[in-house]
Amino acid sequence: MRRNYPAALLFLLCLSCGSKGAVAVTAVIQNPAMSVDQSSGLGARLTGTFGLHIELGQLAPSGTDVAIGQGNFSLVNPGNQATLVLLKFTASPPAPYHLEPGGKLDLALTVADKAGTPGQLLTKDEESAVCAARAAVQVAGSVADASGQTPVTSLSFAVGCP
Repeated sequence: MRRNYPAALLFLLCLSCGSKGAVAVTAVIQNPAMSVDQSSGLGARLTGTFGLHIELGQLAPSGTDVAIGQGNFSLVNPGNQATLVLLKFTASPPAPYHLEPGGKLDLALTVADKAGTPGQLLTKDEESAVCAARAAVQVAGSVADASGQTPVTSLSFAVGCP
């Protein structure tokens, strides 16, 4: 005898074999904007912001702690993914970050050497590399949790240079 399962049951079964995002951490970089201030004899200053949207899939077996520590994000050349400068930043809200299944988190990251200081000092070489690639750069990095690193890259954007 052949049975016809209701459509809702089939839908639920399909969800369990869905995408990795249904059970894992996913991340998206949003609205990156950066510029290099007028350089001095010692170097220049990179200022800017970008958003980071993080989610834990609703089918994840448990909650997880998420880390976005210093050294996790760089300004890169989109053509070859070469690092132009390792980004230093402050995050709002500040860490720690924990997500339960289905949870979402929106962070505002501001380029800064340390909290309360505007921007990040660049060496002459970093300034030259960033401004040479200014028409199209990306923010690339990763978000860490108990299951490992989740890579994330922004869309290409232009950096303002003097």
